[in-house]
Amino acid sequence: MKKKIIRYLLFFLLFLLLLFILFDSYPYTTKEDKIYLQAFLKDWKVSETPDSVHRSFEKEIEFISRIQDSVINQIRHEKIPYDSANFIKYYYEKRKGFCYNRSILMEKIFDLYKFQFRHAYVYYYNSTAVSSLDILRRGISSHAILELKTKKGWMIVGSKSNWLGMQEDGSVMSLSVLKKKLMQGQLKLNKTPTISHPFYFEVESASKYKFIYGLYSRHGRFLKSRPVEKIMNSMGIPSFLPDYNIRMLLYNF
Repeated sequence: MKKKIIRYLLFFLLFLLLLFILFDSYPYTTKEDKIYLQAFLKDWKVSETPDSVHRSFEKEIEFISRIQDSVINQIRHEKIPYDSANFIKYYYEKRKGFCYNRSILMEKIFDLYKFQFRHAYVYYYNSTAVSSLDILRRGISSHAILELKTKKGWMIVGSKSNWLGMQEDGSVMSLSVLKKKLMQGQLKLNKTPTISHPFYFEVESASKYKFIYGLYSRHGRFLKSRPVEKIMNSMGIPSFLPDYNIRMLLYNF
């Protein structure tokens, strides 16, 4: 009896692992996406090549800042259908979206230019501290943001406000480093935002936020895993698992 229970438990764990792998998602850039990404770049008069962008840290920052300003200026803060989140054509034609939409758009642009990126789901309460389990609760405030791998390390790129995770001395910050700087009262941004304000302005105690790399949504309607979710949707079966990317999730450990 005991062996049978262990066997069933192992089968169940293997099933969960298989399910987890099958629903792995990623903001893949399609051929259509590339057409509209190039249209955006042409509109913004961006002519740099990936090699020229990565020639130095200074060139990287100049390019990142330019793309960020262009995206935040062009994509007005307005909700769009969830199932449009991964389509660049929609952004190009409608010019609207929230932080998660701008993050996906920037991720695809920076991917064209050979940057490594990781998407982050930030969550917090506006008046109290947040715990890890609060991500499962309704009413939690959330924000989507990205980090890019620069020549000096991982750097936050704001998606609602045009700020960068870089100190006045040129050192770059990930979300965890930002939290330390906020706790120490030592945050001095190199690029002061001119559009909106950083997400941590909305937190009662600016450092009391948590984040998860690789989680795109809790509702599962932004990205589609290949091929399972596409087949499900074609049959009229809605998504039922969160959108996540396994490779990025590993950055949490």
